[in-house]
Amino acid sequence: MKKLLFIIMCCSSVGVLADTCLQTDKKGREGDSRYYDYGRCKPAAGANDSYNSLTAVGKQLESIMSRNNDPSDRGYSDAERSENMRTIAQLNKEFDTRRAFVKLGATVELDRQEYFQLNAWQYQNAAITDSQIQDIRKEIGASIEAGTLLDKYGNQGYEDPKNAATWSATDPVTRWKTCEVATQLSRAYAFGDLINPEQKNPALGLAIAKAGYAQHCGGTSYWLGRIYEEGNALVPGVDKKDIGKDPKALFTDIYDVAILNGYTPAFERMAELYRLHGPARYRDKAWSASPWDDGMYMMKVQYSKCLQAEPTNLVCARGLRTIYSDTTKKFDYTNYNAELATFYTNYVAKLEGLLTQAGIPIPAAD
Repeated sequence: MKKLLFIIMCCSSVGVLADTCLQTDKKGREGDSRYYDYGRCKPAAGANDSYNSLTAVGKQLESIMSRNNDPSDRGYSDAERSENMRTIAQLNKEFDTRRAFVKLGATVELDRQEYFQLNAWQYQNAAITDSQIQDIRKEIGASIEAGTLLDKYGNQGYEDPKNAATWSATDPVTRWKTCEVATQLSRAYAFGDLINPEQKNPALGLAIAKAGYAQHCGGTSYWLGRIYEEGNALVPGVDKKDIGKDPKALFTDIYDVAILNGYTPAFERMAELYRLHGPARYRDKAWSASPWDDGMYMMKVQYSKCLQAEPTNLVCARGLRTIYSDTTKKFDYTNYNAELATFYTNYVAKLEGLLTQAGIPIPAAD
């Protein structure tokens, strides 16, 4: 990873990097690879049985930590200390075994292979040719360029999960197009991107995103996550009605669907949620860590995969700089690496320099 990114930084000219990722117009232009991303480069704004042994070890560790913090406990023998060290070693071995299954960057991969089935997370019956994909994307891109996205697709019932012409269709071309169109509609209605401000309708964007998420459409799942990150401020009542009391599990599931369907911007969002301990309204309340929490590890994986997919993503570069510079240990795990901290500090500086050269304000770090 480090070698790959070093080569990218050294071998790519300033002009190429600026043109590749410092794109700020929402529509792109035909012939540009970003044209088909529809403005993707917009600046960032219950235990499974397989965990029974791990849970038991985690509870032992909690007890050990509690005793270590109890000044009245003066009878801690060398034999007990040795046993506790063996318990911690066993826990770390369990962690390493589970984490070895993570290949695609989704948190659900931490389930052992006999439980995780990729097919169960993917959008079904939408395999079409590259030529068909390009034709559909050109059609959608042309409607965005002309400012007619909602005129052309906005009244076709994409918010209805039982719609026979969209989500319930069986034709692969129709299904692929449904996911692609719904992705742009959920984004447009929810956040006002690609449309006129007066056309914004967050509740409709939410309904479309939920219909797509239920089908495992990666793009709509991503925008559903973004809508839920905003919560009541964007769609009144959504926190209580949709998100409920376990936001961490819900966000993880939603962004996993996006990741496992190839919608790579989800790497950034999920890694950021791990780093920040969820949206502000949930921090230190419903986003707590435990001795068997894998958040620090998954954060590293997802930031890294984000930067592999988009080498000039400033948010993910900053994320790697932060975690490799952090000497904190949580449950005997740390991402600290002095060499990589220096590398990503320089990497971030180069990206910020490109923004300055391009006349683009440098976004503030969260």
